[in-house]
Amino acid sequence: MQSDTETLRVLRFSANNILRLSVVDITPDKDVMVIGGRNAQGKSSILNSIMAAVGGAKNRPKELLKKGQKKGTVTLEIGDTEPKYILTLTVTPEGERITLTTKEGAKFNGCQIWLEVVGNRADASVIIEDGAVKEAR
Repeated sequence: MQSDTETLRVLRFSANNILRLSVVDITPDKDVMVIGGRNAQGKSSILNSIMAAVGGAKNRPKELLKKGQKKGTVTLEIGDTEPKYILTLTVTPEGERITLTTKEGAKFNGCQIWLEVVGNRADASVIIEDGAVKEAR
């Protein structure tokens, strides 16, 4: 039986050529992760790239691809204790593409499938809280 709120944690985050980020690979080891650094070092780019992947087109900055690059990606491995989904946002000068891959290897294109995972209902939204992606009802 599934509870009213399924917790999906970001188990691994990687980004290449997105916003200010050249190459970043983060594997959180606790429920709360602190991202620190000096000004203009990419802290906001990490958070904005996660939101761009999980939040849909309306939550993506206009200039998501790093200046001068031909391709950028944001990849999130999402699950509770082990990856259940791999969500990949691929960005090129021609456009953006979302791909969701299940742990069984099934691959789906488009953000509609992600909305179905978190509950495509008018009262559903995605919340990132304490390092976890949650479905709020």
